[in-house]
Amino acid sequence: MSSDREARFVEAVLDMRTTRPGDAAALRRSLATPPGADPRVHRIVYPLLHGVPVYDEWRWFLVAALAALIPRQGRTRGANVDAARSLGESLRRLAASEERGRKSRPDRPPPLERRFVALLDADPAEIHVHLRALVPRCLRAGVDVDLVRLLRDLAGWSDPTRRVQRRWARDFWARGADRGPDAPDSDSVVERETIAEEGGRR
Repeated sequence: MSSDREARFVEAVLDMRTTRPGDAAALRRSLATPPGADPRVHRIVYPLLHGVPVYDEWRWFLVAALAALIPRQGRTRGANVDAARSLGESLRRLAASEERGRKSRPDRPPPLERRFVALLDADPAEIHVHLRALVPRCLRAGVDVDLVRLLRDLAGWSDPTRRVQRRWARDFWARGADRGPDAPDSDSVVERETIAEEGGRR
């Protein structure tokens, strides 16, 4: 499934914050349940999901709800695919922001890191619990969240190799130490892996 479609989907939901505020509010409330479990948002999201397989619906419902969380004037890369940033990198920047002026405890990971580890270990039915806390936290700190990249990454969340979780972990903890001049662009890697995965399903 092309990133263009995913970008259009995110843009459509972001527009609802202004054009259909009641529907945006319903999407926000749906984060209290697993993605797609709230029947009140079916009429909002399903018209945008033509051709999406049933097994794949959950990530679209989840990202729709997260997009509705963003304030109308909130900072987000939203559908800006060219500026793709994984959630792991966004959370690394959030962690760096929160660490300033805070007394560290080397013997214990900070709360954000513990939440991030729980996120990496979550299955699709639980991931919304962590993202509904982490995404607004990024935005309040002025850290951009790329919703299109998030939607694309979630396509591989159940991959047995846990390639997405490992990539997020690398982006969070490596702090760019291994990204020399010959390192592949992360967005290109995501695109290649997504194409390979979709080709294997055909």
